[in-house]
Amino acid sequence: MTPQAIDAMVAGRELDRLVAEKVMGWKNLKWQDQRSENGWITPAGFYGNGPKGECFLSRSFSTDSAAAWQVKRKITESGIWGFHLTNDGNAWSHVSFTSGTDEYEGEGDTDEEAICRAAWKAAQHGQRGDHEA
Repeated sequence: MTPQAIDAMVAGRELDRLVAEKVMGWKNLKWQDQRSENGWITPAGFYGNGPKGECFLSRSFSTDSAAAWQVKRKITESGIWGFHLTNDGNAWSHVSFTSGTDEYEGEGDTDEEAICRAAWKAAQHGQRGDHEA
């Protein structure tokens, strides 16, 4: 996916899936609508194989502030990546992850959207915090 295509993605289901798989380590995510069977209700959402054995993705990385900051922590936890957030206080945010001469930027109407876009760009290039300096 090109950087322009990532920038064109709106916050929501598809951006959340990409970030979950490429940044957070989820595998085989599939959307499932709410179901009711034998008196049990299965909520709508993504189901797959989480990095800690989870099967239901309960986070919305591109719209939930706490979840977006988990994405930021995942990228920067190795200490190799720097992080910079600029927010104009209204409806625009800019994020960059940097390491040496590598820089991946994301913009959005919210901090969450900008974090997810920049993180997905970094991860797309094999840069998940395990970048060789």
